[in-house]
Amino acid sequence: MDPKFQQLRAFYYAYRMRSLTKAGEQLHLSQSAMSRLIKQLEEVLGQRLFDRTSGALCTTEAAEEAIHVVERILTNVEYLKTSLKGLADKRRGMVRFAITPTLAAQIMPDVLARFRANWTNVEVDMLDATPERVVQLVLDEAAQFGIVTAGEPRSDLDYRLLVEDYLCVICREDSPLSGLSRVTWRDLAGTSVIATVGGSNWPDVVRQIIEEQNLPAAPRHTAAFSFTALGMAARGLGVAILPSLLALGSPKDFGLVARKLHDPVVPRGLHVLTKARRSLSPAGLALLDLVQQVVSADTRPPLR
Repeated sequence: MDPKFQQLRAFYYAYRMRSLTKAGEQLHLSQSAMSRLIKQLEEVLGQRLFDRTSGALCTTEAAEEAIHVVERILTNVEYLKTSLKGLADKRRGMVRFAITPTLAAQIMPDVLARFRANWTNVEVDMLDATPERVVQLVLDEAAQFGIVTAGEPRSDLDYRLLVEDYLCVICREDSPLSGLSRVTWRDLAGTSVIATVGGSNWPDVVRQIIEEQNLPAAPRHTAAFSFTALGMAARGLGVAILPSLLALGSPKDFGLVARKLHDPVVPRGLHVLTKARRSLSPAGLALLDLVQQVVSADTRPPLR
C-alpha cells in the first residue's frame, strides 16, 4: 500500500507544529482525525514517526529522514497544481496548428497579434501547408488542429464549423460583376475564370455544377494556390471562385470584392480539424476563439 496525499500532509504539519491539535487547525481536521492519519502512515511505512509525550510530539529518526522526501513531494504537487492552473487560465503552454497559406496570410496576423497581447507566455507555432498536408499534420499529431475550408470528411478526423461561408466570385471593384445586386453562375458567361487546383477540389465542385445545370462558364486560367488566383484577379486576368473569407485582409488592398454566387449557392465553411477523440488544450481553444471572432460575420463585408 502506498502513502496517501492526505497522510503526507498530516505528517508534514504535525512535524512542523509538533502538535496534532495545531496541525489539525491548519488542515481543518480534528485531533482524532490527525492521529488516525499519522497512524495510517506509520503502518504504511512500517516505522514510528512520533513519540507522543504529555507536552508535545517528539520526532523519531524515521521522521527526520522522511520529512525531506515528503517536503519534495508536497512541493512538486503544489507546482503541478499551479502549472495546470496556468494552462487552464490560458497563461502558459504551446499551440502548434496547421493552416492553408492563404488563410494564414489573410486571417492569422490579426489573430496572432491579439493572442500575443493577452497570453504572452503561450508559444504559438503556425505551420502553413496545402490542405492535404494540413490533414496529414493533424493525423500525425504534429499539429493540435488544422484550419481549412470545406473538404471531404474523414472518419479519423473531427470537424468543427468555425464560420459558414460560400463560394463567391472574387473580382475587382471595377468588374461588371461587382455592381450586380445578385450574382449567379450564369453571369460568369464570357468572363475569364481563374480556377485554383491546389487541393481545394475546386475543379470537381465547379465542373459538377456546370455539367448538372448546363451553365455557360468554364475556367480560363488555373493557379496552384488561392493567393496566386487572388493576385491574378487583382491584375484583371479574370475572376476567382473562392470562399469569401479569402477576400479578407490584403486582397482589399488590391481592390477586390467578394460576391456570393447563386443558383446554386455552394456552402464552403471554414472548419477546424482535430484527430478523432482528441481534445484541444485551453490555449488552443483560446486561439480558436480569436479566429472565430476575426472571421465572424460581424467583421466581414456582407455577402449578397
